[in-house]
Amino acid sequence: MNKEEILAKSRQENKNRDIAELENGKSAAKFAIITSAIFSGVLFILEAVITGHNNNSLWAMLAFMNCMMCGYKAFRLGNKKMRPAAILWGFCTIIVLILAIIDFTEKSVL
Repeated sequence: MNKEEILAKSRQENKNRDIAELENGKSAAKFAIITSAIFSGVLFILEAVITGHNNNSLWAMLAFMNCMMCGYKAFRLGNKKMRPAAILWGFCTIIVLILAIIDFTEKSVL
């Protein structure tokens, strides 16, 4: 095989997508998730210190985000080591979501 045949086969396997572009997209998504988690944690701490109230809906969002990441790796990509993490994050999401709903109903004006 010459260079052109190898490149053509590679393009066909990758469905004309640039591998470097795909990797950059993955890196950007990881960066966004990590910085979002840090930002959410800072907001949670500020709200707890300033108002004395814990924002359970913010924790539910963070737990759900982690559940989906682990769940995708475990069940979509077939990484069996991630299954316990996905299940634990799922339980955590449910618990914090219930606490958030309780907070909503206590503060409801209806």
